[in-house]
Amino acid sequence: MKTKFLLFGFIACLTFCNAIAQWGTNGGNIAHTNRNVGIGTNNPQQELHIIKNGSNADLRLQRRYSTQTDFFSGSNKAGIWSYGTKSLVFGTVAKEDMRINWLGNIGIGSTNPKSKLHLYGAGATSLRLQSSSGFGSTNIQFWSDPQGSTNEWRPAYIKSTDNGNFTGGLAFITNGTGSASKTGSVETMRLVNGRVGIKTTNPDAELTVRGRIHAQEVLVDLNGAVAPDYVFESNYHLRSLAVTEKYIQNNKHLPEIPSAAEMERNGVELKAMNLKLLQKIEELTLYIIEQDKRISKLESK
Repeated sequence: MKTKFLLFGFIACLTFCNAIAQWGTNGGNIAHTNRNVGIGTNNPQQELHIIKNGSNADLRLQRRYSTQTDFFSGSNKAGIWSYGTKSLVFGTVAKEDMRINWLGNIGIGSTNPKSKLHLYGAGATSLRLQSSSGFGSTNIQFWSDPQGSTNEWRPAYIKSTDNGNFTGGLAFITNGTGSASKTGSVETMRLVNGRVGIKTTNPDAELTVRGRIHAQEVLVDLNGAVAPDYVFESNYHLRSLAVTEKYIQNNKHLPEIPSAAEMERNGVELKAMNLKLLQKIEELTLYIIEQDKRISKLESK
């Protein structure tokens, strides 16, 4: 009997000693011998390592008498917390900076995000995209159809451009090939240095279009140009038909109208050309009036 008692005492001592070897107290904190704590595992790989068989392993931090779950770290109190509204909140200095709501919407500065990414702030609010591999490498892409599906393709994207001499711009790229290729793309428009280029990467005016324009109406300001009503003034010098005929024979175009070669070389400025054509129509009207007077005079004889 005495032998059994001694054996039992020896086993109990070994168990107690092993527990002391595994766990100790330090200022009221419990620590494993390698300073890692394991729940569900006797070989923790991190400061806190949780293994739960059969389902997800959860960590819950909750204030007493509250539905709010908090985690703060450091003197500045950077933390993550949640509310009964099923939102996960990220904050610094004990204030909210970002929120993910139960719809999967992310709000930065917004406590009620209305879209997948909602930015809100006092004054000007900006979104910064920056690449470490050089200017022109940053873009915003738009994709169609479910991710990973066989029909997934990229209808369009916007990318930054480097036009040299610290002149940047934005290029708008669309899939203009009619192909289901994910990478097939055509640059449709570019904004650079306050100018808009359509089908051109180097606009030389506020709007440069390489192609046709279809519009219901075009309004052009005179902006200092003078409508040719001066043709009807009494002091206007109207060339005689004989002088005009001689000019046409020598130059093969009307006076004050560019030649075909000049139009081919320099293009046609619509405002200037329309005003010149109106001037010629008004001159032609004066010629007709003069001819009508002569005819009436001859008929009266």
